[in-house]
Amino acid sequence: MHSIVATRGSHSSSIDADCEAFERVLDEGLSEYPVDLFSYQWMPNHWHMVLSPREDGAMGWFLYWVTMTHTARHHAHYKTVGYGHLYQGRFKSFPIQSDDHFFVVCRYVERNALAAGLVSAA
Repeated sequence: MHSIVATRGSHSSSIDADCEAFERVLDEGLSEYPVDLFSYQWMPNHWHMVLSPREDGAMGWFLYWVTMTHTARHHAHYKTVGYGHLYQGRFKSFPIQSDDHFFVVCRYVERNALAAGLVSAA
């Protein structure tokens, strides 16, 4: 089953500069965990993904690894180890109920930056 997943940074600009580092972590996680990524959007203070686990429990373990690894590398790079959380709690996920809903959710995720005025086209 597909799910939309979202998490928010603890501070409004805390994850903004880290897009490329996050994408490296995301790529590593996708090669290690049985999860398919259909769509995602990186925003200044949060991100969304449309995922489908290929095994029970895989999505939770994948997202745990991605957020923990990204946080550890972020703090090591910016020399902020011990300064607290990078993300506001655990991720939130919601099941996608149908094919029509899947396409609506993917469009929402991909157009999120356009709706926020961060890009001119999506």
